[in-house]
Amino acid sequence: MNRRNRVTAALLGLWLLTVAGARAQPSDENHPELKWFSIETEHFFVHFHDGTERTARLVAKIAEEIYEPVTSLYDYKQDKKFHFIIRDHDDYSNGAAFYYDNKIEIWATPMDFELRGTHNWLRNVVTHEFTHMISLQSAMKITQRIPAFYFQGIGYEEERRVDVLRGGPNVIVSYPIAMMVAPAWFAEGVAQYQVPGLGYDTWDTHRDMILRTATLDNRLLTYNEMGVFGKNSLDNEKVYNHGFAFVSYLVGRYGLETLRKVTHNLKGAFRLTLDGALKKATGKSGKELYREWVQLLQTRYAYQTREILRNRVEGEVIERDGQANFHPEWSPRGNAIAYLTNRGQDYLSQTSLVVRDLEKGRTRTIRGGVHFAFSWSPDGTRLAFADKSARGKGGSHYYDLYIIDLERHDKKRLTHGRRAHSPHWSPDGQRLVFIFAKDGTENLGILDLNSGGIEPLTHYAHGEQLYKPRWAPDGRSILFGRSIGRGRNLYLLDLASRNVTPVVEDEHDARDAVFSPDGTRIYFSWDRTGIFNIYSLDLATGKTTQWTNVVGGAFMPAVNDRGELLFSQFGSDGYKIARLRRPQPLNADQTKYLTYRNGVQMASAEQGPVPASVAAIGHKQYNDREVPEFEAKPYRSHYAPVAFLPRVMLDYGTLKLGTYVYSSDVLDKYGFIAGFDVNRFGDYDLFALLEFRKLGPTLFLEGYNQVQNTSVPVDSIELIRRGLFKPTSDRFRYNLLEVNLGARFKLSDYWRLRTAFVFSRYGARVKFKESFGETSFGYTYFIGRDFTARLTFEKRRAYRHSEINPVGRYFALEYTLAFDKFLQGFEIDNRFVDGIGEVFAPYNYHRVTLDLREGLPLPIKNHTLAFDLRAGFISEEVDDFLHFFGGGLFGNRGYPYFSIQGSRLVTTRFTYRLPLFSHLDLRFLHLYLDKVFIGAFFDYSDGFTGKPRLSSFKRSAGFQVRMDTFSFYAFPTRFFFDAAYGFDEFSNAGQRYGKEWRFYFGLSFGYLD
Repeated sequence: MNRRNRVTAALLGLWLLTVAGARAQPSDENHPELKWFSIETEHFFVHFHDGTERTARLVAKIAEEIYEPVTSLYDYKQDKKFHFIIRDHDDYSNGAAFYYDNKIEIWATPMDFELRGTHNWLRNVVTHEFTHMISLQSAMKITQRIPAFYFQGIGYEEERRVDVLRGGPNVIVSYPIAMMVAPAWFAEGVAQYQVPGLGYDTWDTHRDMILRTATLDNRLLTYNEMGVFGKNSLDNEKVYNHGFAFVSYLVGRYGLETLRKVTHNLKGAFRLTLDGALKKATGKSGKELYREWVQLLQTRYAYQTREILRNRVEGEVIERDGQANFHPEWSPRGNAIAYLTNRGQDYLSQTSLVVRDLEKGRTRTIRGGVHFAFSWSPDGTRLAFADKSARGKGGSHYYDLYIIDLERHDKKRLTHGRRAHSPHWSPDGQRLVFIFAKDGTENLGILDLNSGGIEPLTHYAHGEQLYKPRWAPDGRSILFGRSIGRGRNLYLLDLASRNVTPVVEDEHDARDAVFSPDGTRIYFSWDRTGIFNIYSLDLATGKTTQWTNVVGGAFMPAVNDRGELLFSQFGSDGYKIARLRRPQPLNADQTKYLTYRNGVQMASAEQGPVPASVAAIGHKQYNDREVPEFEAKPYRSHYAPVAFLPRVMLDYGTLKLGTYVYSSDVLDKYGFIAGFDVNRFGDYDLFALLEFRKLGPTLFLEGYNQVQNTSVPVDSIELIRRGLFKPTSDRFRYNLLEVNLGARFKLSDYWRLRTAFVFSRYGARVKFKESFGETSFGYTYFIGRDFTARLTFEKRRAYRHSEINPVGRYFALEYTLAFDKFLQGFEIDNRFVDGIGEVFAPYNYHRVTLDLREGLPLPIKNHTLAFDLRAGFISEEVDDFLHFFGGGLFGNRGYPYFSIQGSRLVTTRFTYRLPLFSHLDLRFLHLYLDKVFIGAFFDYSDGFTGKPRLSSFKRSAGFQVRMDTFSFYAFPTRFFFDAAYGFDEFSNAGQRYGKEWRFYFGLSFGYLD
């Protein structure tokens, strides 16, 4: 049953991912400390927890305003209300549309992402996710309640024990047939395009920067690459970026109705990709449209950058590794610089704080996981930064302020749960100015380093976002950035009067401002020409001067007392740290980003006819300071519609039909998933998993029931050996039942504990043909009452090959206190219904298992060496039915599952894995082929009782092929094939093993190790 459960779990795979996309929530904490409330409007429920009422009320207002424009554009409405979930229990920003559940999650904290421009967060994200909801629901082939159909199968080894029905699994297949098909570029493109006239998301300078540099450097995503995610941060952002531009191009050329036509065309029963839907709507194939669009981009950007390329002024790149190199800062002594970098990593979120010695050319890492701007102490011995690695109440992660001493490497925590970031040291070294957040709004505060006291400087309350505060050299004012809508502006706060005055406030985006060392000027990044460059502003005269002239973008300037300029320079391969030793002023004629017009608007959500429903909003004049007084009531459970995943399964050569079924309340406090399948012989598999997540630990109840009818010789049955029945019949019905009741605890970000009571009852009914007719009787052959505890640790490196080639550590230690009974024979007694009763042998024992997997990166890129260890120990002599089994797919693959057994078990494996193709970029129908890795492995194991003997350990070696693909654009599909040869020949239970090749195959959402 345990083996069967493990295979069932593998077949389920990432079932939630397949029907709803990735969750927005950054952790799986239950947060029982939060109190939840609900607002109900005409078309929506908005559910929010304490501390997020402002955000929730504003979301309710925005949602009702956009309902009619979005649903009218796609000509799609439904009677049921939609649910918004507002969260703010972590410093995290995102949104997600669970379009099968009519549910949208929104995080109150606005997104501050270096690859994106600045927009009104709530108006943008609410409209974005609701557009997802409507556009994707309108493209569904059938009801929301059936997200996909599944084809599944399990194959078994021929070798087995005489007292079991099947050998170990050697083939595992689980493959979905999606009922909604939309490539990532189209889904995200229409969600960013939204509805013309709203203006909540627009083609801004950042988006143009990414598309421009990719075009000029021939690094655009291919048509196939645009369809899927699974890349590094920059290339994943290109999916959004290219999608927005391509969708805008389609609308500009073929009209706004193209979006509705394409989504409705996707409903076709045999529509496996977007291609046919596009051709039906435009008369051209997707690849033909893509080629025309790319040609337009190349022509446009070559023309627009003509003057810039002739007069380019870029910095000398001093940190080119990584895609995210941010916030360079000169040390006060002038001999070093500090900055954030993600060198060696794939994601922008993986930045570390480093210091580079400019004289020696050496770089050392000070602290990993640092984000936002940081600050040197005036004497250059310490750094102040923000970190959210500490786990707070309910498991929340909030940014707090820290100081680290560069000589002693001592780290001191300054705040606790303040949601504070972007610290900057006062000139006298006694205070830090910083930004703190609550309910989607940010403010400035000052921390006294001597007393620890905090003084708020501003009292914003309407979603204002603040950026990078910097003390003036004289200590009398603070420079900072602020935004409430599109773009950013720069302001000065006078510390004596607390008055805030604008420094740069216009229709452009001005950001990342810092003072010159003498305080007479500020340096900042500005997109006045349509490209971000570094400028300075003389505070006395108001004169602005441009210092860089880049094709990509220049951000985050820092200047020293010699006039040298550091900044983060964006190119097609990401952000690099650049240095201008002798910056010279530039005139406007040298820096023109020319206007290109050819009759087709390539990318602008402002273009096209404005529907009457949009015009009625008056989107340019919205006032989010005024919010209706919606009534908020305590939350009561709302359940998502029960969904079904019909399944067709091939199991031991028979066809089984069934379904998965699942549902949960919208807050995921209660939920269940169940499934069944049955074949024509009456064999069936049934399972159900229920979760209760309102407390700190997650409580669960799991049940598994498997019934199989079979024909197995019964000459070993005790009754026949004793002459009570003739061995003329072999019809058995096995009924295996297991129920788990327990709790799961999240002890930290990496440690988990699972405790459970497991009740098992395995029984059978046998039918015998006698001269007087058919006789049958039932019996139980195993009863288990086990208490288990499983402690796990998992920390894997996040990178784009992390599934196919994992790096990191997994550790699991499981202890079981077992009170089991196993059938030893039968007795004749009239007290029993059948006149026959079971005789059980009790087995009370301790069982311990250890699993360890270690993936180590090698000096050659993407090559790894993995070590696996599985060990098991049973404290008492038990029937071999209760032994460990160490062969097959989950053990030593050169031998069958049941061939290696014992009350002690040691299995080790070494695997060397490398890429054969890191990126194929091939598509066949609905299948996108991405990468192929190959590996060689060596397995060494034995099962035994008593003391181990090295001479009896079994050796095998083989090779492995893995392939990462996507099906229907959104379903991760992973193939594996293993071939292993067992070097040692041995016998067990009368069967010989070894000296042969064995093969394993899988197709599912993930790999089994």
